[in-house]
Amino acid sequence: MIAAPPPAPASQAGAVGVIGLGAMGAGMAEVLLRAGYELHVLEGRAAAQIRRLGEIGPVVAHPRLADLLDRAEHVLTCLPAGPDVVAVARELPVDPSRSRALIDCSTIGVSAAAEVWELARAAGWQYVDAPLTGGPARAATGELLCYLSSDGEPRPGVMDIADAFSARVVRLGEPGSGQTIKLANNSIVLGLVALNGYALSLAESAGVGVDEFAEIVRGGAADNWQLQNYLPAALAPGARPGFALRLAHKDLGLVIDAARGRDLDLGVLEAVDAVYRRASAREGDEGRRLDFSAVIGELASGAPSISGDRSSD
Repeated sequence: MIAAPPPAPASQAGAVGVIGLGAMGAGMAEVLLRAGYELHVLEGRAAAQIRRLGEIGPVVAHPRLADLLDRAEHVLTCLPAGPDVVAVARELPVDPSRSRALIDCSTIGVSAAAEVWELARAAGWQYVDAPLTGGPARAATGELLCYLSSDGEPRPGVMDIADAFSARVVRLGEPGSGQTIKLANNSIVLGLVALNGYALSLAESAGVGVDEFAEIVRGGAADNWQLQNYLPAALAPGARPGFALRLAHKDLGLVIDAARGRDLDLGVLEAVDAVYRRASAREGDEGRRLDFSAVIGELASGAPSISGDRSSD
């Protein structure tokens, strides 16, 4: 078990379990430590990350999920997909005090959220469906946007945790509402990168580069956060991936499933999905992790066409 010396008792805000120390989770964990929380995490592939966090504040690493769940007052998950969160919910110990909460910040879709809610409720835990947007940089500075929904008023301590890593917490309805709004958010983000790609390709044909084009449209009707703040760095040679392509494509699938469930026309979404499929195929061929902005490279003439039908996924 890895443990760092605890800070002075006056700064101690409580014990929080953090499951998922990826690009988002690691930044959120750092913010929670700086806010005075003691963190409980799982040993494993994130050993280097755990050591780094242990230099900031008290971190206790457990070999088993059951040990973490026994020690933490509330548990925060930031995981890649629905089955990962469901697996955690299945292991929740019964909470006779009905004071603990599973705060899930993952993007897992409405149906998975319903399953997690049922499992948490059966164990006496409150399920807080709280997906996030803002990216790793804002996670590390506590400036995320959180779409928080819960069954009734959040239990004591929940809002303090959400406020620690969020610039703004939007309170919604029952669990599932957060997922729905996050998918609506992502439908814009994931489609916009393709539209920005067309714009940048047209600009390039006129001899105008990414940075110059972003400055030209600044403040106009076509201006957008992604163009000004994300793409110039993401498209620069040697840039490290930010929003992983595989996660973006997973989220797009959740958007399509949600739209299909509401009998919405899928034509535009399937066209966007076809571009993501080509980029994902390239990621597999190249054997390296790509940023979701890689879809821009699939807009060139002559790129192979892939059916957008996801009905068999």
